[in-house]
Amino acid sequence: MKTTTTINKIFTVITSLVLSAALGCGGEVFKNLLGGGIARIEVSPGSCSIAKGTNQQLTATVIFTDGTRTEITSESTWSASDTSLAEITSTGEILSKQTGTVTITASYKGKTATAAVTITSATLVSLQITPLTRTMPNGTQYQFIATGVFTDSTTQNMTTQVNWGSNDTGLVNITLNGGLATANASATGSTTISATHVATGTATTASVTITSAALTAISVSPLEQSIAKGTKLQYSAKAYYSNNTIIDITELATWSSSTGAATISSNGLATGANIGTTTIQALYSTKSASTTLEVTSATLLSIDVTPNNPIAYGTTQQFTALGSFSDSSTQDITNQVVWSSSDAGIATISNASGTEGLASSVASGTTTITATYDPSGLNISGNTSLEVRLITLQSITIVPASVSKDIGQTQQYYANGKYSDGTVQDLTNQVLWSTSSSSFAEISNASGSQGFATAIGTGTATISATRDRVTGTATMTINAPDSINPTMSQVELLPGNKVKIVYNEDMSVAGASNPNFYKIVTTVGGSCATDNNFSGSTQTTDFNISSVDVQSLTTFILNLDAGTNAVKYTVIGDKANIKDLAGNTLGCPNYLEFQGKDTVAPYVVSAINDTSTSIIVRFSEAMKEGGGASAADNLANYTIIENPANGTYDDPVKSGISKIDEQTFKITFTATLYGIPYKVTVADAVTDLSSNAITDPKYVTFQGNEQLKMVSAEALTLKTVKVTFSKSLLTTSAECSSASDCAKLYKISPSLGEITQAVVGSGQNANTVTLTHQLDQEGIAYSVIAANRIDGDQFNNVADNKSIRNLADNEDLQKMPKDRATFLGLGTTIANISDGAYFTDPFSDTTSFNFAFVFGNKIYLGPNTTNVSAFRFDANGYNSVLVTFAATSQTCATATGLGYGLGTTCNATDPTLTNQGFNGERGLVGFNSATVTITGNPYEILLVGPLKDGVTKGYFTQDLDNVLDWTPVDFNGTGGNNTKSIQTVYGIDNYVYFAASSDHNTQAPVVAVSTLTRTGDVVSVPATVDMAMRSITNIGKNAGNSAEVVGIDSIRKFNGNLYMSNNGGIRYSSNFTTFSGDVDSTPSSIAGTTLWLPDAPAGLEKLSPGQKGIPLLLEYNGKLYMGRNVATGSTAPSSQTAQKREAIAAIYQKLRLWLGRFCRKARCPQARPVRFSEVGLDSGQPTSRLAGFSGQPRAPMAWIRASLADPGGHDPDG
Repeated sequence: MKTTTTINKIFTVITSLVLSAALGCGGEVFKNLLGGGIARIEVSPGSCSIAKGTNQQLTATVIFTDGTRTEITSESTWSASDTSLAEITSTGEILSKQTGTVTITASYKGKTATAAVTITSATLVSLQITPLTRTMPNGTQYQFIATGVFTDSTTQNMTTQVNWGSNDTGLVNITLNGGLATANASATGSTTISATHVATGTATTASVTITSAALTAISVSPLEQSIAKGTKLQYSAKAYYSNNTIIDITELATWSSSTGAATISSNGLATGANIGTTTIQALYSTKSASTTLEVTSATLLSIDVTPNNPIAYGTTQQFTALGSFSDSSTQDITNQVVWSSSDAGIATISNASGTEGLASSVASGTTTITATYDPSGLNISGNTSLEVRLITLQSITIVPASVSKDIGQTQQYYANGKYSDGTVQDLTNQVLWSTSSSSFAEISNASGSQGFATAIGTGTATISATRDRVTGTATMTINAPDSINPTMSQVELLPGNKVKIVYNEDMSVAGASNPNFYKIVTTVGGSCATDNNFSGSTQTTDFNISSVDVQSLTTFILNLDAGTNAVKYTVIGDKANIKDLAGNTLGCPNYLEFQGKDTVAPYVVSAINDTSTSIIVRFSEAMKEGGGASAADNLANYTIIENPANGTYDDPVKSGISKIDEQTFKITFTATLYGIPYKVTVADAVTDLSSNAITDPKYVTFQGNEQLKMVSAEALTLKTVKVTFSKSLLTTSAECSSASDCAKLYKISPSLGEITQAVVGSGQNANTVTLTHQLDQEGIAYSVIAANRIDGDQFNNVADNKSIRNLADNEDLQKMPKDRATFLGLGTTIANISDGAYFTDPFSDTTSFNFAFVFGNKIYLGPNTTNVSAFRFDANGYNSVLVTFAATSQTCATATGLGYGLGTTCNATDPTLTNQGFNGERGLVGFNSATVTITGNPYEILLVGPLKDGVTKGYFTQDLDNVLDWTPVDFNGTGGNNTKSIQTVYGIDNYVYFAASSDHNTQAPVVAVSTLTRTGDVVSVPATVDMAMRSITNIGKNAGNSAEVVGIDSIRKFNGNLYMSNNGGIRYSSNFTTFSGDVDSTPSSIAGTTLWLPDAPAGLEKLSPGQKGIPLLLEYNGKLYMGRNVATGSTAPSSQTAQKREAIAAIYQKLRLWLGRFCRKARCPQARPVRFSEVGLDSGQPTSRLAGFSGQPRAPMAWIRASLADPGGHDPDG
């Protein structure tokens, strides 16, 4: 039986697919075969009254047994019970002749339905065109409605029963098509349109002005919605013009859905098709607007039908169906359910499109109104009772009773009728609306907009609502032209990186929707009162304002291109350019504060062994607490093991966890830790306060019982800095209360004046010191250094002999770089290169650094000259930590880095001596990140090219820890014994390239490639294979390159080819392993001589990009750019002086980079841009980028830029 059922289901599905394809959606044969037969048909309205001589359109709808419905007006057969009273056309239109009641019948496929039509003796009093006045931008169209007002105070849509005309068809032509009177504007000017009822001669006009206003924006609504699969959502769209004209373009826009999660019709009706997220877009002319729609797997649980109150006989009641779903969401499904009345003799209810849920009274009594949702066999329904009473209307109250409006503003009025039994009923759509002066205000009786008033001229108008000879009134006062400045009244951070701005009045969309007229800042410069807080403040580098959506004339949505952080932001509007409808500029306040919501995933910043039985784990931001599965204070979420995990030592046993602050937690153990490396890993379930799950690095390593070191620094105020150490401090060694005493213990670089005080924290903060300094911080990076009694720490160890010590007073602070840390100042953020250096001497040791890049969405600077560490920090400058180096295998057992100096010994204790690296290296040359692809999976790796006489190894790592574990790669290149450094490292696809310079007559340059493999997510870089680049024309010494030393300056993949450059030019090949079939790509127009590498031995050693001929090949906007150094004179000198560096700007995919001589001489006259280095940011902070320079003879510097703009024609010497 189970198998048969499954087969039947499969057959049913196949049958449905075949029939659906054959018949199209909604075919009745398809529905009948699959259980979707006809349940009934309906005629809407089920009862109505019209005046003699007028027409009424009826609609026929078929309801299927599966709960779906389709309009069948034209497919039905229509008949009238008494043709002397009225006739009915084949399309369902009643043509009334005489007074009386007639029954109209619709027949369809054996089913019938009727409607009772009462023809009254009321006569037409007047016609109204809605709107009465209209401004239309040239080239647009607008739909007008004609409404008849009759002697019994009833109204009727007469749009199709009048003759439409234009006083000047050269300006506006109006035609009747499909029941709509559409005006098309074709030239600027003013004219009138008219509507004339032929039978009575009744006529009216409306004024139309055609302008040259330009389209400035469009909007869609609702925004950011979620619906269940299979349900529907109606969108609307509006167009905004430069003269403040607004047009509903729902029927005119082109709608689209970006994914298969939803479909959307030509009139903006979206249907949830598949679980997922899509972008709904409306396109109109040259403008578009969009919003996100999520389609969920939620299922309908119940339906709530409202309202539940009695109505008077002869009136109607609009019902609403609200669905409650399994995910606790609710959705208005009024237009998606099947409505029914248990007694159609008491009241009928419509299922016709546009009037779903509208009940019409037929007689007094009580009926049950039911809404059923059954598209998937759910058969879920909700109901309420409707009582129709024979009661008399006694009064009408209009809400609001009195309003004051400016010209052009609108007001929706509501009419509440009170009856003889005390019943109060909403009659807004069932009264006759009127105004005492159409010169001051107009009010609509048109279907769908009843009670909607527009202020036209200065004065006071009485608004009236009449029904059954009962009238209620209200007052609208229209002010003289507005002269009051608008202000910001509300700001709110919305999901999806959006900020909502609400003004205190209607605004001109032209200014209020322009993203250039807003800034969101963390520090406000200037003030609103002095009109300079907008110009004096700098947009935060956390994100950019990419666009502004119009939600209404008072509400605008700023779209951000990245997430906010958990800080206070201030949004500032440009007072001069944001205006209200009357042209008044933005007043004070033009700014509002809001709290940013963190959308950036947290990670583990550091772990320190503060006591012999505890560690302190610090996260990148405030974390969730409470001990739950996702809480950072849940001890079960931490794993601590020896590293490497070889079973030599027992792993520590956790005993407890406590909170130090929102992002710092202390874990205790049952026994003393060993003096070995450990690895602490945090569970994937742990989240921050915004429920962002933890991301890599989820683990860090720490040394058990490690000697005291500085861990981090953080600015607390403009003049205070908190410095964190690995252990509780001896107060007498770390505190000071005078500038002279503090100078013996601490230094801040760049200088912030004298340090006047240092105070050690208490309790769980006993490992921190708060420094107070004289000068305000700028928005740049600073370094703080503490004394350690070791030569080279920049303190006077002879005269003072000071060191920060642990509380036990048995440890001095470690040597550099573990005696220093960086922090970001709280001053105005550096946003442009011309503002000055962002980093100056980040290692605070005057050593140069040549590398700055992004790895794991964090910025790395370094390493320092001793090649044992680098600094890593978030794009916003926070969470700066020292990153040290380790090797997975090494011949120099004591090496802690990649060597420096002459590298003749394996001495890791005395910084005055030269050291060998892990495998005999004496320095680091190439240092770069790469995203490689192996069997379709992307992996990010770091690559190192070392300095060594006769290079034998390169290095790579996937490690995101604060200790980078380098894995050696065998470097096999013909002539490798003639090399001294791998100067260029590059990775792309499944290849890694190591390129070294050489002075050998026929074996230069030396380039080797490795084809990558992986095991799971662990990347392997096999031994490299020589590419024989020495034989490549112009590039190789064996093929025309006459320089003494020849290397490869830059490697880049572009348009499916591999490009390589050096002083000989640029060549490319589609073969990524042998470079066969290479082609010359050197620009023919370049002048001068491209710089050569220095003669040996300098050209074989560590070189900066400024010493290379073509150090950069970069892609921007589908083109390949080169950075070129031009030599002085006609031949390349060995002295390596350069006449100029040709500035370029490039964007490589998402990675933004800047290159050029940006340092302005007035700001840094000693800086020489002879060593270029770049960093861009891919995520987290897409608007920031750093440019690093050696800056010698000064300390090394790095610049930051926030602008996305292409610098174009920047003067390279500017």
